[in-house]
Amino acid sequence: MRKFAYTTLLLFLTAFVAVQAQVSFSVAYKRVNPTTVDIVFTGKADPGWHIYSTDIAPGGPTAAEFGVDRIKGAKLKGKLKAGPGAKTTQDPIFEMPVTFFEHTATFTQRVELLEKDYELKGYLKYGACNDENCLPPTSIDAKLKGTDGPAAAPAAEADKAAEASPEAQSENAAVADSAAHSETVGLMVEVPLEGAAVENLTKLLEAKGRLIRRALAVDKLPIEFTDSTVKFPWFSECGADERKAYTHF
Repeated sequence: MRKFAYTTLLLFLTAFVAVQAQVSFSVAYKRVNPTTVDIVFTGKADPGWHIYSTDIAPGGPTAAEFGVDRIKGAKLKGKLKAGPGAKTTQDPIFEMPVTFFEHTATFTQRVELLEKDYELKGYLKYGACNDENCLPPTSIDAKLKGTDGPAAAPAAEADKAAEASPEAQSENAAVADSAAHSETVGLMVEVPLEGAAVENLTKLLEAKGRLIRRALAVDKLPIEFTDSTVKFPWFSECGADERKAYTHF
């Protein structure tokens, strides 16, 4: 059974990286003022492909949105904003009006810095289609970190002093120890992007998704994209023997 699972996963990854990607994104960071930073995503689409905007109604294609994995010493200032050049038309596939970009798309997420030391790890999630196929929901990572934010207010300094007390340290250590014992261990497969066979992937999941889930003993087959890799976080919980087996594979 395990050998069959390895073979299934290998065939899936081989089909996935066989065709060049149709959409690519770059990320830039613009310091607007001492306490404000804009994260700017710029997408390029091949002819015939559409990158969907932020204002997509429920039941339509994947709308562009910004998600947060971790944020400290900062906060999002408003929602993700789409740049100029969007078009709106009646889509024959989704049977509804949709707003999209052709060739080039720009999305901006504004971030407000609250403390001298700040960190944000987030991502742009977007969708794209042509007249025949759609990409799966795709994520582009963004990371913002620095020590040049605004100076901490006196109240904030007092809170930090309280947190540094022996009693607070003891309580925090107990919470951290409890979390460490309850944390589950997972395994994520990650491969270089080097051109994404999105069309092959979509067809393969539609045709063989149930077989792949049974072979790998998983409930779902999510896929995550970064600028340079493709991630398959399919194994949320693995024992030591399973992790060793998949790592050698």
